[in-house]
Amino acid sequence: MQIDFYVTKTAQKHQAYSLIAKLAEKALASDQQLYIHCNDENQCQEVDDFLWSYQDTSFLPHEIIDEQAQPTTSIHLGWAQHTPAQPDILLNLAATVPDSYQAFKRVMEIVYEQPDVQAACRSHYKFYKTQGFEVKSHNLG
Repeated sequence: MQIDFYVTKTAQKHQAYSLIAKLAEKALASDQQLYIHCNDENQCQEVDDFLWSYQDTSFLPHEIIDEQAQPTTSIHLGWAQHTPAQPDILLNLAATVPDSYQAFKRVMEIVYEQPDVQAACRSHYKFYKTQGFEVKSHNLG
């Protein structure tokens, strides 16, 4: 399993969400299923709104999934222990690592200059290392 941390110096949530959009675009272009795991319904709705409107001339097709829904797009958002039927990439935005993380081929985490986000990501990094995974960090400035 590939685990990547994308570290940005921004303290602005909006700029961090722009990175989410870029990673989602790459997943979509490579025909991979992306699951964006959020803390809760509120964060999920924020990301949902952002992905629909982050560019004036385009959007990223995506959907919020739940236990009953059958996903119809390649980009899924959720906040509970929902996992798409064909999981490829997990983009974890939550304060905890979801139990289903091992079902994915790749895990991505975004680190930005907010104390709660940094603390959660430090904990996640240590968790993945203790599970025996190689973790890569990408400093984006």
